[in-house]
Amino acid sequence: MGTKKKTSQHRLDENTDFHDLWYAQNGCTRYFLSNDLMKRWKQHKYKTSSFKEVGEPYLQSVLGIDMIRNWRLPYRSALILPIRYVSTFNPPEEQTHDMLHWRYWGFLCIDCNTPGCFDDRYCPELGGAFADGLFTLFSQSEFIKRYRSTNP
Repeated sequence: MGTKKKTSQHRLDENTDFHDLWYAQNGCTRYFLSNDLMKRWKQHKYKTSSFKEVGEPYLQSVLGIDMIRNWRLPYRSALILPIRYVSTFNPPEEQTHDMLHWRYWGFLCIDCNTPGCFDDRYCPELGGAFADGLFTLFSQSEFIKRYRSTNP
């Protein structure tokens, strides 16, 4: 007998990276990159729904110096890229009934347990190539599945 795997929802409004990419805010039109998530969190510029699972960190002041305690996320740097195709750049809410211009499969999340690990010149481009490849793969898989269901 197998065990039931717990699935979590990661809503846009609970995740800075997903939200900023989806709505193209704070300079995030192609990727979200942070080489110091703890610093961003301390500045109130980062939130993640993963804190619900591992616990929310907190600040502790020692001799006037704020220190982050209880950081239980296994990563401190993150590069997030959308797996999508955009032919005209309007956020999804601004689209009319024609959603062919904005197709999302999800997000490619690459993280690291050390700060400062992503080169901001090359890593977004390399990650973007992988995200674009995943979009093509997922789209072709969907096409094949639809074709097989209509042509047995």
